[in-house]
Amino acid sequence: MKIFACGDFHGTVPEKFRKIARSCDFVLCIGDLANRDKERAIYFKHWKALGEGHDLFEFVDKKKFRKILISNVKSLVPVIKKMDSWGMPVVTTHGNGDFTKERLKRYFKGLDMPRNLPRFEQLVKKTKNINYFPNSVVDFDETYQIITFGCPTDDVPDEIEIMMLRDLFKQKLKNKKVIFLTHEPPYGTKIDLTKYGPAKGHHIGSKSVAWAIKKYKPALNICGHVHETQGVSCVGKTICVNAGYGRKGQAAIIELGKKISIKLVK
Repeated sequence: MKIFACGDFHGTVPEKFRKIARSCDFVLCIGDLANRDKERAIYFKHWKALGEGHDLFEFVDKKKFRKILISNVKSLVPVIKKMDSWGMPVVTTHGNGDFTKERLKRYFKGLDMPRNLPRFEQLVKKTKNINYFPNSVVDFDETYQIITFGCPTDDVPDEIEIMMLRDLFKQKLKNKKVIFLTHEPPYGTKIDLTKYGPAKGHHIGSKSVAWAIKKYKPALNICGHVHETQGVSCVGKTICVNAGYGRKGQAAIIELGKKISIKLVK
């Protein structure tokens, strides 16, 4: 069984991915499909002030920011269509940049949110080949189950995330190995250490994902989120793969056999 692991497209899906996806048996997507470049630039510009408790709208006009958010949400549409056109079975989770129902409410807090904006889950539901399983246990084959864990909103404490993960892993069949599909990498590894931006030099992965890996020992963790640290890291016996920055052509081909083999796509 050969898996194409990809994501972090942020509005752009490289053409070469179609051929790679079709050479595999299955696609697992880590999320972050929308383009949020302008929004991210604003947050990074005012990072220090926001960390000191200032309100974003002290620096940014609300109408201008609302237009940016609407553009972000609409950027999901061509990305999802492009993935669906591969004609391959896809299972995806969501990232911190994907506009699910809960995330839309949070993003438009204090702003007038258009009623007809497409939600992530609605767009995926209209496709032929993409399946969105938020925080779910999915049978994969005779050997593996997939446990998906989307990126929670920032106001969800680690304790709640751990409760959610504990409930998910309780549903696992004892005779099956687990592919743990997450957006964020486990905290404290070489694949969550930032090299750029305001958090440069810090680990920004998920502590709850790291906890679940140490506790339940899945065979494989497929993740992303930290664009500059594509690679492989082990937490105990769990192989953790940061598939990389899909927008720039990075991904991973993972072959499941007696051993798990990984080829990074650059």
